[in-house]
Amino acid sequence: MNIICKNRFCKNVIGCKNKKYCSNLCRTKEKYFRLKELNGKEVIEINNNIENKTIGDFLNSKIKINISYRNLTHYLKLGYKAILNNDLEINIIDLPTSSHVKIDAICKLCGSINNINYCKYISNINRQGFYGCRSCSREKFRMTRIDKGFGYYIDKNDSKLKNAISKKNSIIFSKSENFYKEIYNEDYLKYRNEVRKLSKLSCKLFLKSWDGKDYYDNEIISDNFNLNHNNKLYPTFDHKISIYNGYLNKIPPNEISDISNLCITKRGINSKKRDNNYLDLEK
Repeated sequence: MNIICKNRFCKNVIGCKNKKYCSNLCRTKEKYFRLKELNGKEVIEINNNIENKTIGDFLNSKIKINISYRNLTHYLKLGYKAILNNDLEINIIDLPTSSHVKIDAICKLCGSINNINYCKYISNINRQGFYGCRSCSREKFRMTRIDKGFGYYIDKNDSKLKNAISKKNSIIFSKSENFYKEIYNEDYLKYRNEVRKLSKLSCKLFLKSWDGKDYYDNEIISDNFNLNHNNKLYPTFDHKISIYNGYLNKIPPNEISDISNLCITKRGINSKKRDNNYLDLEK
């Protein structure tokens, strides 16, 4: 029995019946289009129910943030013209859901203004669908107990509780990550995947002759492998001529992945180089 790849634009036959896609590229593309369809449905639902609701309770709707190699890709995918190491004014709801940027949130119950991490704000509104400060947390606790069927001892006619219940699910919220736009084209993705595949063997050979120095600043970093792999000083492989520049200049993948084009540098340096390529892709 012939099994066709589940990617809507691919007709390749898969030899293994336990697989759904013929390649990782097809899997990634199909996931992208499914998320795009889902986002469209979410937007329609929000537009139909936006009356009497607010999209976040903030003192200000916008905030200035500094663009670093950690958040550059996030804002590029949201359509912002982000530039590395520059300030950028964004809508607060476009912050990453895990962001620790401080925002001024307004309590729905008492109206107090609290300067809290955005990720804490998200966690707060996920409980009962509105933001409540620490002083008003008792009301949310009582609502949760009632929802779970354990609130037999709670006075349902209490004015504070009734006010809290009236605010339930009053905030519309959707993760900013749900609205990512693809910043690569299909040809580049194929080229990048081919280079990465060919580079695996070259990396193993390179390590055998590596002198332990950072290619760009000549610092000894061989001991940095003991650091957490997310540390900006952790050693990582880098292509001297980047994959993007190789694609742009039509250099064959086997030349970009060759051991002569490889080096090792710190993660922080490698990330900055990578994010500058994202900017070129946007031009």
